[in-house]
Amino acid sequence: EIPGDTESGCAATAHHNYLVMLPTQDNVVAAVSLSRSGVRVAKNLNALIKMGSSNIPLAVRKFHVTTVEETSGGGDRFMNWQFKPAGILGSNEASTAALALDYAKSFKTGGYVVDQNDAAPKKRTDADDRVPF
Repeated sequence: EIPGDTESGCAATAHHNYLVMLPTQDNVVAAVSLSRSGVRVAKNLNALIKMGSSNIPLAVRKFHVTTVEETSGGGDRFMNWQFKPAGILGSNEASTAALALDYAKSFKTGGYVVDQNDAAPKKRTDADDRVPF
């Protein structure tokens, strides 16, 4: 926003970024970035995450993700995200749970480097200044 100019737009946009694993898609790991109309959705997701049991690792909690139609203040219709709690990974999903926990633990030691030519992320083994995503 330009000081004194009531017509100028916002100087910055809030972004809420999440790393998710998609068990129904062969455990693909994807980045989800919510901004603008997604900020309210992100705040709701953050509340769901905070309300979850603290003794259950976030990496094994499941959410049902869909899109819903919304209408802007100007009457334009658009699709937005919706997240609902869906329990935790069960014993029949033990390999997915182990993989999810491995991904989560890896971020304490440097994260993953995304290789666009390979479906599986590569584990970082060095501590250089490359950005992992």
